[in-house]
Amino acid sequence: ILAAEQVINNCVVDEDFDIDRISIIDFTWIMIAIRSKSVSDRIELTFKDDETEEEIKGRITLDNSVLVYPEDKTDYSKIEHDGATIFLKQPGWRTFKKMISQPENSALQFEIMVDSFDKLVMGDEVYDFAEFDQNEIEEFIDGLPDTAGPHLEKFYLSSPILRHEFKYKRPSDGAERQFTIEGFDGF
Repeated sequence: ILAAEQVINNCVVDEDFDIDRISIIDFTWIMIAIRSKSVSDRIELTFKDDETEEEIKGRITLDNSVLVYPEDKTDYSKIEHDGATIFLKQPGWRTFKKMISQPENSALQFEIMVDSFDKLVMGDEVYDFAEFDQNEIEEFIDGLPDTAGPHLEKFYLSSPILRHEFKYKRPSDGAERQFTIEGFDGF
């Protein structure tokens, strides 16, 4: 993770770029783009067929990876509450790193939720949650309706994911199969 961060920080030359604030989707996409342009957009694969355990070899082209959205097209990126609208965003890379290193930390659930709040719109006024202090945010969250939790869960589950599908014929029986690589861990 630290090596990937260093590569991105060394390659992105925008002075306003903050790696901790980009989403995991953006992080993965940037890493693939850097790898594709600096080494090659082709990767040789070796994996085992999940049914027969046969070793399969093949090649994928990273530039053919796509961003896949869930079938549920409902827009969960905003919550309407008490005449205000809360706009959500994907948690940043900093939060994702904590999720990896502390998967069982229940306090982290709260931090993920806080990191997902982007803007608050009340009438003509727009507020950035990054400008609120921790006490103000906690007070705000305490005032949210019970429906906010399930709504946030739907927001996370409806997030797009980076995917590459590799189609192959199994050598033993010629069955057409598919091997899917997706998400940060897969790439």
